[in-house]
Amino acid sequence: MEEVDDVWDSLAGADGAVKVEDEAGVVRLVEMCVSKNVLNDRTLVAFVDERIVHLKLSGASAHITDAGLESITRCCSGLQSLSLYGVSNCSPDALARLFSSTTSLTSVNLSKCPVATKPVIDALVRHSTGLRTLILNRNNQVRDDFLLGNLPHVPHLQELAVLGCPHLTGQFLRVLPHHNSRLTALNLSRCTQLKSDELLVECFSRMPYLQNLKLAKLRKLSDRVLDCIGDHLAGVLCELDIRLCSSITESALIRVLPKLQELRMLGLPPPAGEPGRSPPPFLHELYLSRSASASAEAPTRCPALSINHMWATRAAGLTDGVVTTMLQQGPKLKELYVSDAERAVGDWTAEAWPPRLRLFEAGNSPITDQAVEQLCLFCPRLEVLDLGKCSRITPRICESIGRLGHLQNLNLSGIAAIDDQAVARLITQRTAHTLETLTLASCGVSADCLAVALLGLPNLTALNVQDCAGVSCLTRDHPAVVALEARRRTSARTTVAGAGVPLHDLSSLCLSGCRHLAGTTLATVLEWCGRLHDLQFAENAALADDDLVAALPRQSSLHALSLAKLPHLASADRVVAAVARACPDLIYLNLSGTRGLSDAGFREVLERCRLLQTMHASQCGITDDALEVLLPPSRCGQALQLLALTDTRVSKDTCAKLVQHFPFLQIHFGGRIYDGEEFVAAQRPPYVGFIPGARQTPDPAEAGRTLAYWLLASSAALPPGYNSPQL
Repeated sequence: MEEVDDVWDSLAGADGAVKVEDEAGVVRLVEMCVSKNVLNDRTLVAFVDERIVHLKLSGASAHITDAGLESITRCCSGLQSLSLYGVSNCSPDALARLFSSTTSLTSVNLSKCPVATKPVIDALVRHSTGLRTLILNRNNQVRDDFLLGNLPHVPHLQELAVLGCPHLTGQFLRVLPHHNSRLTALNLSRCTQLKSDELLVECFSRMPYLQNLKLAKLRKLSDRVLDCIGDHLAGVLCELDIRLCSSITESALIRVLPKLQELRMLGLPPPAGEPGRSPPPFLHELYLSRSASASAEAPTRCPALSINHMWATRAAGLTDGVVTTMLQQGPKLKELYVSDAERAVGDWTAEAWPPRLRLFEAGNSPITDQAVEQLCLFCPRLEVLDLGKCSRITPRICESIGRLGHLQNLNLSGIAAIDDQAVARLITQRTAHTLETLTLASCGVSADCLAVALLGLPNLTALNVQDCAGVSCLTRDHPAVVALEARRRTSARTTVAGAGVPLHDLSSLCLSGCRHLAGTTLATVLEWCGRLHDLQFAENAALADDDLVAALPRQSSLHALSLAKLPHLASADRVVAAVARACPDLIYLNLSGTRGLSDAGFREVLERCRLLQTMHASQCGITDDALEVLLPPSRCGQALQLLALTDTRVSKDTCAKLVQHFPFLQIHFGGRIYDGEEFVAAQRPPYVGFIPGARQTPDPAEAGRTLAYWLLASSAALPPGYNSPQL
């Protein structure tokens, strides 16, 4: 909580009050606190007043409790727009009181908000009859009866989103056209229980104003529904997303797409085995997600194509000729994804590179050094470059990448030839102040690379050296190490306490899989970076108990920590206790595979870390006794959303008791998820790049995957507890 106090003191005046001139100033202050992950009830009480019309609390899910909601209830009677994405550490009663007192709401976002129960929705729609936007994405509490009785109370509703609500069967679609016929946007993606074509056809045929329709991953969606869309929405539909709708046939697409003359964005399902199809010439965005049969004929038949974003992820049949032709026809191209396209990327000609390109992802593709050099030459404003697991890439391209003056995100994971010298060539006057994320997983770098990156990249926020076997001990006479150590000693002498200030504002560091990492190196690096929010060093066999106990307490700002697969720790409880005492604001903690963890250590974590939302304790030595702290009268862990207990000595009966007291808790038990109603198969997505907290088991084969691949190419469910772009 020290960081919260620091931000508060910097914003407050001499009298301790935070003063702003207008609503825009309040909004900026709230957004700043959210970005620093320090928005809590105390700061919220001072910020909110009657001037606020729009309030977005997304990202402060662990810090906002009933007290914060009560302050909004008292002060924001004129609130019109409210976003509570992921807010879970409050009660349904407090949320219902908030909605009962604010009658002018027009837009509400309750995505991933487990406290949005039926009484909460009832209070919202019955008091805010002018509601126009209602977003309930990825909410396990939402069921058809929530909407059946409430949709008639909001006749002015224009946008409804229920993406990823697993309990919706579609019965609410029967009343939607009767009471909300002027709906313009509807998102039903990932509603896996919605399997009735009759309901969809009946609904769409009576929605004449529908402009944005998302039906991604409705695998039972048939051609009949697509025909209905073409017949009734031809003149109004602008956006249609039918990605991963595997039941849609080629003939239906060919029959229906030409009718949609106003269409501007289209998400296509994977082809059914025929040669590539021709997209309509009026599209502005083209998605070829998971296309396995794209051919060179498709783009040549649409000369008027104006592409802003091209997705060719996992397009195994996409050849160089196809991509080159599409690039030449899309001079406005800004984003290009060709990850896992085995034949798609090679020696492209210089004329093919669009000058406006900002993002290029070619992970696991045979792109060559020559192509990358041309890319850097003709696309000087490139901001994101992903070359993970590109086997034909050599350190030669680092000099070309160093010329990119706008580069923010660079991924070179899986390229063993990338060493310390190559990284040094990346850091130039052009990249030094722009590069924010650097991924070097499974590369040939050493521990000295950490010093080089921290010294040369002052704005770096995320560094990943996962599975780099060369990361062991720092070379004490290395120039970068000497410079940082001298700076640290100078800083320590100039401070009153003598502890010094952090030398770098790095917030995310991944050292997982660095099996030879020395304890002294870890301590030194953590001294340089004192403001880490996400730290991972799973599977580090060289780290001893004393190393962790000495290093971790210095990281009081941690919100996500992974200590997975450290079975060699002699006293895991001592390590965990040190973490719990030093990091009370932890939201994510992974201790899976750390078999030395006992009931005592588990209990201390839950007693001290009151904001903890995700706790992985699979393959640990805990028993039923460890979970007593979650039950009355203790009732710790009120913010928990996910608890992994696979391969432990915890019984199924104890899990059932937990669910009774925690209606919003998901328990991973016996390889399945227990949510109080039934066991459902636990679908875990592959690890993708450096996403803090998402990693459970190091998998070098998946280290080069990107977030775009995770969202588009993978059909697995997203893990709980993470804010991710909507599909």
